[in-house]
Amino acid sequence: MPRKSVHAAMSRLASAESAFLAREFLAPVVRGRGVSVSIAGVRCVMTLEPRGFQGWGLFRPLSYTAATLVREASAI
Repeated sequence: MPRKSVHAAMSRLASAESAFLAREFLAPVVRGRGVSVSIAGVRCVMTLEPRGFQGWGLFRPLSYTAATLVREASAI
């Protein structure tokens, strides 16, 4: 892969990571497994607070490896 392609791909990933950290996300959680998210095609597994939560929730990322529950998801 040409060097410019690698730099462009890394730049796109960095932009996607920054955008991810700036917003909340909806995800299902199986107790004890954390939550899995995809950032620009890269799979990340995040630990959650509170640790015992399971079900669908709205989360705020604290970093690329941790998130906190904002609220349980509800049907509209």
